Amino acid sequence: MFARYITNNMIYAMRWLFTLAFTILSLSGFSSKLSEYLAVYRVTEESNFDTESAILEETNAENLLNELQPYCRDTLPVVRQKVFYLAYKKALSDTSARGIGAKLLLQGLSDVSGGITGQVLLYLQEFSSTDFDDADRELIAARLQNRQQPHYKELVLLAGFVGAGKDVLFRRWLDPELPQKTKWSIALALARMGSAEHTKFCMKQAVKAPVDNRMVSYLLPDLIYTRQREAIDFCLSIIKSDKKDCRSYNPDLSGEILCGYRVMELLAPAIADFPVRIDAAGILEARSYDEALSTVRKWMEEKKDYKINMHVF
Repeated sequence: MFARYITNNMIYAMRWLFTLAFTILSLSGFSSKLSEYLAVYRVTEESNFDTESAILEETNAENLLNELQPYCRDTLPVVRQKVFYLAYKKALSDTSARGIGAKLLLQGLSDVSGGITGQVLLYLQEFSSTDFDDADRELIAARLQNRQQPHYKELVLLAGFVGAGKDVLFRRWLDPELPQKTKWSIALALARMGSAEHTKFCMKQAVKAPVDNRMVSYLLPDLIYTRQREAIDFCLSIIKSDKKDCRSYNPDLSGEILCGYRVMELLAPAIADFPVRIDAAGILEARSYDEALSTVRKWMEEKKDYKINMHVF
């Protein structure tokens, strides 16, 4: 009986909260599908895919992003997290709103929740570098000066991608007490921004490393991030090798494979008009890896003056 009493009171409380939320919305003049959805969400914390899809499809991008803006400062982390997610989805679906979307997401860099900051940084990696303006770069540079910034490595790489805070990063690079992992991230970012000194530093580490599964999984993505031709050429050279020094991501395949198979997948987004493509999951779109490898090797012989995609992360 006591349990039934508690349950009934919980139901009553939730109904009261719903009524209060909708009353506030009505008095304030907000009764859009988004505000109604977030009012319910902040109480239940349950996502509704159909409702979210309708909001994203039916609402003008600029209007939606402007309406999301006040919720970036909501007191509940789950609400802020949902708001940044909706902004990310809408901005990527409408190129005309990417600049506004990037500005909204950048507010998440100062969120008190490190989890939200980390997610926002991943979202921003999917934008184009052209979606960021000078004010955005100044904001990123300011965050770089905060040594307690959550997910500092990812912030440094975002800075290198958009060309922000070069002076800040260079000063940190000179710090003798800088942790090695942070030093490496800063070197990558400065190389991305065209520093010959830091490109040389990164390549020095690359040529010393053995070509194996670990190198392809961890070092090559970093080198490709720099978008420096020396680094890209180094990765292309691995495609020429017939040594089986890597392992497949496919758990059903045992034994070693050519590292070139995986390097093709890493390079596809970085080189303009690369002869093979990857899907949304980063997997090669090809009838067979051998056929794709042959195609890429032939392209390498013919396309010595390839262009590098600088506007993608």
